[in-house]
Amino acid sequence: MFRHILVPLDGSRHAEAALPIAAHLAQVSGGTIACLRVVNPQTDLMPYVPSDLEVVQCMVHDEEVAAQSYLRTLTKEKLPADVLAEAVVLCGNPASCILSEERAGRMDLIVLCSHGSGYGEVPCRMLGSVAEEIVHHASVPVLLLC
Repeated sequence: MFRHILVPLDGSRHAEAALPIAAHLAQVSGGTIACLRVVNPQTDLMPYVPSDLEVVQCMVHDEEVAAQSYLRTLTKEKLPADVLAEAVVLCGNPASCILSEERAGRMDLIVLCSHGSGYGEVPCRMLGSVAEEIVHHASVPVLLLC
């Protein structure tokens, strides 16, 4: 069954909607959840990316600390106490980091929400770019919520 479940989170309520589903799957299978937040300096720090490398490193570090805090709070507030969860923060391209963590962490399942064109009247089959890359390149099943 699904012993190791990866839930990528971007800080939005929409992405957090994957947590109850992942928690239920973890409970019934006796599994654990890895909540992943990717800090992406190319987009997270725009449009104020300074040219001084030391300043950029400090800004990225601050983003990573904020991401850790977000995940700790989220797992305490949104997951049942009997679900084991870990917080993982990576830095880089979101899709690449998600796929890397999936492979390195020996995950059995990825549960995520698409931010793509699934809003409103546009069909859910039109995925966001990160979700599309995950669906096409993951080596484990992907449960995509729209």
